Amino acid sequence: SNFVHFITEATTHVAWIVSTSLDDGIVAIEPEPEAEDEWLHFLWAKAAEGGNYMATCTPSYFNGEQTMSEQLARSVVYPGNVSRYGEHLASWRADGGRKGVVRTEAT
Repeated sequence: SNFVHFITEATTHVAWIVSTSLDDGIVAIEPEPEAEDEWLHFLWAKAAEGGNYMATCTPSYFNGEQTMSEQLARSVVYPGNVSRYGEHLASWRADGGRKGVVRTEAT
């Protein structure tokens, strides 16, 4: 199922981050503010592609009752399928997992 696939991709990613951080003596890892903004803008751009469709749907939980708010805008999820999301995460790991993050080493 898609949910099981998503959980598998997410836990594989988190396990890699934890394992790599422990191996490298990292005690904290967090996203750079610029990386958060870049990701959010990517999500918004992809979500906008479906904007006309959502605007013509019956108001519901899924389209925020056809009202926009900053909270709703920040709740957008990855717009592609689970396989593409997994590929995105795997690509980040293959690049070393350092792009867009601040890592704090143990002292």
